[in-house]
This record gives sequence, structure tokens and C-alpha cells, in this order.
Amino acid sequence: MSRSVTIFTSIAPRNVEAQLEALATWRGFAERIVTVNERREAPLLGDLPDWIDRHAFDDDIPYPRLYVRLAKLAEAMRAAPTDRAVFINSDISLAAPDELRQAIDSDDSGLLFASRTDTDEAGAPISVYTDGFDFFCFRPEHAGHMGHPQMFIGLPWWDFLVPLEFVRHGLVATRLPGHLIHHRQHPQKWDRAAFLDKSSVVLRHVTNWPGARALVEEETKQFTWQVNTFLNSKLMQGAARAGQKDALDKLIALWRRVHAHHPSKNAWKTEVWLVNRLYYRYTRMAEAFATGLRGSPTIYRLARVTYRTANWLIPQYVKKTPASVVHDILVKPKRDAEGQPPGRADTV
Repeated sequence: MSRSVTIFTSIAPRNVEAQLEALATWRGFAERIVTVNERREAPLLGDLPDWIDRHAFDDDIPYPRLYVRLAKLAEAMRAAPTDRAVFINSDISLAAPDELRQAIDSDDSGLLFASRTDTDEAGAPISVYTDGFDFFCFRPEHAGHMGHPQMFIGLPWWDFLVPLEFVRHGLVATRLPGHLIHHRQHPQKWDRAAFLDKSSVVLRHVTNWPGARALVEEETKQFTWQVNTFLNSKLMQGAARAGQKDALDKLIALWRRVHAHHPSKNAWKTEVWLVNRLYYRYTRMAEAFATGLRGSPTIYRLARVTYRTANWLIPQYVKKTPASVVHDILVKPKRDAEGQPPGRADTV
């Protein structure tokens, strides 16, 4: 039996026609399409077609633009009389309805989420966008896992926080393939200051460490890479999903350990250097060096022995540092996941 679906989005009061064009591709797929807007913004949308329902809310938003607070969106989604509540960004179009319908009807994961495929003006696919997510599907009663009061649709990090929260609370999260939804490519507009600020909000929340100091820019780059790689790893697909909660717990321990150092201290600088260079770059350079010496057997054998010895010694030291956790949790799953199709989720 097909599960009922209600689509939630937030139409912005500019380029409304382009957003409606994308949203129209979801007609027939969902029983309802609802735009969620702050009450002062709702009238700015003008007249909307009758297949768009409105949900307005009152809020005291600390920004010039009337962003939608995740907590307010969660309230609307939690109250929806539907089997599955879906949130999509308002410029996302449906590209593979049959495949997506099969996933929603057959997969009992706590969360289904997906990146989009960017397209050109003619609609031809360019590439899958892997630095964020545009589709989230879950039971309405689980909406509270996305209801953070300091995160807003339209500002950075909210789309990373949602799957992290589902996994942190023990629900299976499944990443669907990116070709299911499309997005017409356009120049990105994002606030650097907000990106840095919200990274610290996410760190404090996910690690349950309200008093953690704010991340500096170099730390934000590390944290972003680790979160994004985790969410794009094989841990979000197939049988490996059984280990995603344990992997996230290990990452949280890593973040708390590394963040305990102040970035001005040598201990923190050493951790970052190890992650960036000592393990990954050494291995690649050593392999290339040994391969290049195959034409000189004696030198090659010496280089190979040296390489093997060093490649054993370095991990013995690295395993005492967060670099080993990063490698085991993030790098190996990402390599193993290449070309792997998503499997059926475990029942939650």
C-alpha cells in the first residue's frame, strides 16, 4: 500500500514563478504541498495556486531576512496527518518519481535524505551536489529531531544537523541517490560569518557540550570536512548503516577530544597536521615513489622495505591520535562506498 506524503517547503518572496515551476513537479506525488513562512513574509508571496497550502507562524527572528526557524518548521511537520512528512527546498524538482516512491513505500528508515543533481538551464544533468542536502523524509512524530531553535532554513549547517540528529538519537538514516531530485544550477549565496557561527552551534549541540568555545576558521574547515564525509560515506547506505550510530559516537568523542585543545596550543596544531598530512599524503607519496622505482630492482626492494616499515610505524603512532579515528570512520567507508547502490534499510 502506498504511503501518504505531505511536502513541506518554504517559498521565498522572490523568483516565485521559478519556485512554483519546480514545486509543480511534485503534484500528484504528494497529497499536499505546504509552504511554511513567517507571518510577516507570507503576504509577500502574493497569490499562490490552489494546490499550494500555506502555514504561517509568528516568530522573533534575529536577522533582517525572515528565515524559517527549524523549530517552527518541525511544529508544522509534526502536526501533519500523513504517513510521511517531506521537506524540500523550494527550487527542487522531482526527477525520478517512481524510484523515489518505491523508496518511501518500502524503506522503514527513520530518515531518508538526499542531495540533488544540479542541471543547466535546459535541464541537462551536470553533477550531484555533495556539499549539502535538499530532501528529508520521515514520520511526523520524528519531526522534533530537526527542531533546533538556533538553526534556520536558508542559513548554513541546518541540512547537516538534521541527519546527524536522527543518527544521534538511534534512528537509521539512509542517503538516497542524488539523481532522484534536480536543481537548476545558479550562483550560490551564503554568509561566511553565519557559516562559521552555525558550525559552532552544531558542534555544541551534537556533542552535548553547551559551554564549548566557538570554532576558529581552521577548526571549522576540519569539522565541516568530517561531517560532510561522514554523511556521504557508506555508513548511510546498505548493510553498513547498522554501524552509523557507533561511528557517530566515535566522531563525537573525537570532536570533544580535539576541541579540548585551544587552537593556539601546539597539541591542537599537531592534531590538525596529522589529519591533513602525516597519514594520507605520506601514503600516497610513498606508493608513487615505490612504483616509480620498479625499473631498479635493488633500489625498489630497499624502498619497498622502507615504505612497509614506515607504513607500519606511523599508524602505531597515529592510532594514539584522532587521525586514526578519522581514517577508520571516514576515509575507509568513503572509499568502499564508491559505486555501491543503496540497500533496504533496517526497520526502526
